[in-house]
Amino acid sequence: MPRFFFDTRDNGRQVRDELGCELAGMDAVHDLAVRTLTEIAADEGSSSDQHRFGIDVRDEAGEAVLTSELTLETRRLG
Repeated sequence: MPRFFFDTRDNGRQVRDELGCELAGMDAVHDLAVRTLTEIAADEGSSSDQHRFGIDVRDEAGEAVLTSELTLETRRLG
């Protein structure tokens, strides 16, 4: 199975994935990227009105294969 690397972004702070994980294909890559983003957002929360999370996925050759972003925006209405 091919290995993919999930580099994360959190409001500009980047963390490079050096280990990666073996996945069957792009559907599994997509699912893991989305699941990871929602878990990061839930764990990190946000102390600001807008918080941006992202994942950039590379294959074994270092080529970008998927980018996913999640923006958490809060508006106080009163």
